Amino acid sequence: YMAADVVLVPSLNEVLPLVIGEAMAFNKPVVCSAIDGIPEAVDHQVDGLLVPPADAQALSDAIYKLHQSPELRNTIGKAGRDRVLRQFSYDVMASNYDKIMNKLISN
Repeated sequence: YMAADVVLVPSLNEVLPLVIGEAMAFNKPVVCSAIDGIPEAVDHQVDGLLVPPADAQALSDAIYKLHQSPELRNTIGKAGRDRVLRQFSYDVMASNYDKIMNKLISN
């Protein structure tokens, strides 16, 4: 990820690829197909860009948009990292698992 300016995830069928969170953790803006669970993980134009699946022109336009604006790449990359740290840090995940286990035990 260190050498990448942008990470592309042009999937046609994917629930939620791990590569999105990994790229975000490395401050890299992501361009992803708006399918399955991906729009729940990527807030369009906030912490990534979403494009229609199998739309080569939309994918090209998104790549060009990020290529033309280092400031936008940095802003989206930072927002993605902030999201990963906020939602998927060890403490947050441990707390979520604890809540799930307590709910299962109490039922």
